[in-house]
Amino acid sequence: MIDYIKRFGLPFTALIAGYAVALVSQGFLPEPISMLIPGGAVLLSIGAFKRRKPKPLPIDVSPQSRPQPEVLPPSGRRTGIPAVDEAVQRRLREEAAARGEQERRRSAYDAVPAPTPSAAPVPAAAPAATRTQAPRSEADEMWDPVHEYISVIEEMLISEGQKNSLDDEIVEKTISLLARISRLIPQLKEINDSKINHNIQRLVFKDLNGAINPFLKLSGEAKRKNRRLLLDGIKDINSRLSLYVETIEHRDLIELQSRVDLIQQRYRTSD
Repeated sequence: MIDYIKRFGLPFTALIAGYAVALVSQGFLPEPISMLIPGGAVLLSIGAFKRRKPKPLPIDVSPQSRPQPEVLPPSGRRTGIPAVDEAVQRRLREEAAARGEQERRRSAYDAVPAPTPSAAPVPAAAPAATRTQAPRSEADEMWDPVHEYISVIEEMLISEGQKNSLDDEIVEKTISLLARISRLIPQLKEINDSKINHNIQRLVFKDLNGAINPFLKLSGEAKRKNRRLLLDGIKDINSRLSLYVETIEHRDLIELQSRVDLIQQRYRTSD
C-alpha cells in the first residue's frame, strides 16, 4: 500500500491541482489549453521523480590489477617438488653470496702493494692455479644440481619413512639408487663425455623425478596401491644405470689395454 501511495500519490495530487488551475484559467485562456493543464501537471510530476539508472563503474585496467607472469628459477627448470625447488633456490643464493665474498676478499688482497720486488713472482702463480681449477668449476656447475636433487630426495624419503607414509622397501631401494648415482659422478667428471653426461642427467631429472615426484604427491591409500609401479620404475632406472656403468668400465678397459700394449712395444724396442 505504501509503495502504491509513493508511486501514484504525487501524480494524482498533480492531476487535482491541474484541474483546479484549469478551472481558474478558463476565464482568460482558451478552453483547449486549459484542458491540457492537468495532463501536463501529471507528466511533470512523473518526470521530476523518475529514477535514474546507476552508471556502471569503469573496469580497472591498471598494470597492478593485471595477473603477473610466473617467475621461473634462474635455470628455467622446475622439478615439480616444492621442497626441491626451494632448496635449489636457497643453494643458488648461498653460492652467489659466497662468490661475492670471495670477490671482495680478492679485490682487497689485490689492492695491497707488494712489499719487495722478490715477492712479485708469487702472484704470478695465481692465474695458473685458476686456469687449472677452471675445468673443475665447470664440472661442478654441471653436477651440483644433481647432488642437490639427490640430497633433497634422500631427506624427503627418510622423513616420509619416519612418518610411516612410505614402506621400508621403497625407501631402501630408492636411497640405494641415489647413492649409486652419487658414486658414479666422480668417474663422469674424469671422463667428461658429453653424451654420457647428458644421459645420466636425463636419467635423474626426467626418469627418476618422473617416477618419484608423482608418487610422493599421492595420498596414503593411493601410495599403497601404486607402490609396485614405483618399485618397477626404480628397477628399470637401475638397469639402465647398469648399462651406462658397463659402458664406462668397457671404455676404461680399452684404455688400459692400449696403455699395456704401448708399454710392451716400448719394452721390445728397448731390447
